[in-house]
Amino acid sequence: MMTTIAETEETPRTRCGYTPSESIRAFEKAMMESGVLGTGKALHFAADVACSGGFDCLVRSMWEYAISHIGLGSPRIFFYLKKRIEEISGLLQKLPDEGAYALEEFQVRVGELILVLREAAPRTIVPWPKVGQETHTEGWIRTIASAPET
Repeated sequence: MMTTIAETEETPRTRCGYTPSESIRAFEKAMMESGVLGTGKALHFAADVACSGGFDCLVRSMWEYAISHIGLGSPRIFFYLKKRIEEISGLLQKLPDEGAYALEEFQVRVGELILVLREAAPRTIVPWPKVGQETHTEGWIRTIASAPET
């Protein structure tokens, strides 16, 4: 029986042994968890993705998190993210990948990004307006003096 090339190739794995999609999904889930355990998970999966060559995917996930969960709750987070990501990308361009991953500055900056994102003020949830009980009766709009005829 002949095996195809696709069957003999293994799926790519991160440094910790996860598939890349599992690692990104776990990072995104950990970012939404609260407490020390959630922070630890987020740092673990961020380091796993970043040091496995998926820094661009990690950046995309961080931007999505900032847009959907922080938003206008802390608008300066976007300037901070842009500046720090440019600095880390500059490190990755100067050094070979393995050299950058082993550099303490790279590790500290990636960890700092995660911690700042987790501690940023979340966007406020706008409550739905409350409607009084008087509006539940028939013809309530006719009782309002400023209501135009339809």
